[in-house]
Amino acid sequence: MRASEVKSTIENRDDILLSTERLIIKCLNIGDITSDYISGLNDSEVNRYLDVKREKQTYDTVKSFILSNRKAENNLLFGVFKKDNKDLIGTIRILNISNFHFYADIGICLFKKEIWCKGFALEALLKVKEFAFNDLNMHFLESGVYGGNIASQKLFTRAGFELYLKIDNKYRFEDKFVETLRYKAINRNF
Repeated sequence: MRASEVKSTIENRDDILLSTERLIIKCLNIGDITSDYISGLNDSEVNRYLDVKREKQTYDTVKSFILSNRKAENNLLFGVFKKDNKDLIGTIRILNISNFHFYADIGICLFKKEIWCKGFALEALLKVKEFAFNDLNMHFLESGVYGGNIASQKLFTRAGFELYLKIDNKYRFEDKFVETLRYKAINRNF
């Protein structure tokens, strides 16, 4: 896939529909905003390791975030929906997509706590990773994780990402600077 094909895929983001056994994953629209989504982003347990925790989330801030990602030429913000009831349970974002380096960052947030530890995050992450490698033709995916975020460390490891870098004192977390971990996945079929 050439850079122009990746750009076309991103421009036609509403045509992207990924499906797993239990999930539908599609680019998020402002019509997908729910009070549960906003409440989840404001839940201290959900947002503990997110940058958004620094400001209270409202319909307008969430709308602005979705629209900025929809306008970005190098980001895709996916909603993760349960197939059985169509509930939005979280988001996955592919960002900083580089068509020169065939590189992107990836992050995930499931805000519905009642579905935590049931394999939904792994199922979604594996599907989006597959899309990034096969459809966007990425060679390298990367994610940053706070050192204390054990759940995310386990998730990325289970999804085939490898810890390759530890950086001391990089990010501020709860008023101190903490270690950040960088995970990578390489497309071996590139």
